[in-house]
Amino acid sequence: VITKDKKDVMGASTVKRILDPIFDRVTREKNYPEVAVTVIPSEESVDRILSIANLERLSLEFERPNADDDNELEQLFMKQMEKENASKVIHELIATKNNSLEPSNKTKRLARLASQNGKVTGYGRNEYGTKVTESTDKIPHIKHVPVDTDIETARDALNRDANNWEDS
Repeated sequence: VITKDKKDVMGASTVKRILDPIFDRVTREKNYPEVAVTVIPSEESVDRILSIANLERLSLEFERPNADDDNELEQLFMKQMEKENASKVIHELIATKNNSLEPSNKTKRLARLASQNGKVTGYGRNEYGTKVTESTDKIPHIKHVPVDTDIETARDALNRDANNWEDS
C-alpha cells in the first residue's frame, strides 16, 4: 500500500479500517469465508515486544491464516481453527508476581505467527519502571518505493513493486 503520495498521507491502520468493512460486506453478501486484514508489522516488532525489560503480560491474537501461505505452522494452526470452527484464538501469558515472562522458543514462534495473522501485544515496565505497552499493530512494516513522477504515477510504482514482490 502506498501511504504517502506527494502531500497526501494515509497510514496502514487507515487502510485496514477502509478494507475491513468492504471485506465484511462482500463475505456476508456472497457467503464467502471470513477475511481478516492484518497490517504486516516491521520485522523487528516481535523482538521489540519480547525485549520489554519486565514483560508482565504477553497477548497473542490469531486470526485464521490465509490458506495459501506455505508456512507449516500456519497450515497446522489453520486446520485446527477450522476443525474447531474458530475465527480467532487469543493466547495470553501472565507473569508470576514480581517476575518477568521468559518466553520459550515455541512461544516466540507463535508470536511471529500471530504477528503475521493477527497481533502481538506486550505489557510491562521498561528499565526505569515506567509502564510500557507495545503492539505489532502499532509498528507497521515500512517499505520505501521510489516514484519518478516524470514517467510514472504512484499506482504504476505500486504495480511495479507488487510484480517484483511476486517474482522474488
